[in-house]
Amino acid sequence: MKVQEVNIHQNVGEINYDEYKNTNKNKTSAEIKKNIERARKRQEKRYEEDDILTNSQLNSKLINKYLTLDDKGQKMAEYFYDKYKLSNRSYTKILKVAMTIADLNESEYIGEKEIIEAFSFRNAYYKYFQENER
Repeated sequence: MKVQEVNIHQNVGEINYDEYKNTNKNKTSAEIKKNIERARKRQEKRYEEDDILTNSQLNSKLINKYLTLDDKGQKMAEYFYDKYKLSNRSYTKILKVAMTIADLNESEYIGEKEIIEAFSFRNAYYKYFQENER
């Protein structure tokens, strides 16, 4: 099995027990594993004619072919792109993560929720590292 690089940064703040309990939704490890397996199978089926297996392997041409954002997702993606002056590489990584989140949610489209969640994984980078690079 090939190991894939994952570029995710996440700030984790304090939450109280009730918030933890509600976000956990009492899913077992087996249920989470099955959800991940379903998402992987969706990706394998989607990309079978392109000789790739996962969203992480998408190039620009394939992103244009397969990624579909709904109206709110498109607006949110444009907002983050402009506000944070994202490079094409950063924007592409966010889209790939958003597509994976959509697959986990069994959604055909990338919506506002998926874009926000994907960007939140990169937000720590923009908050802590980008400022130091200027």
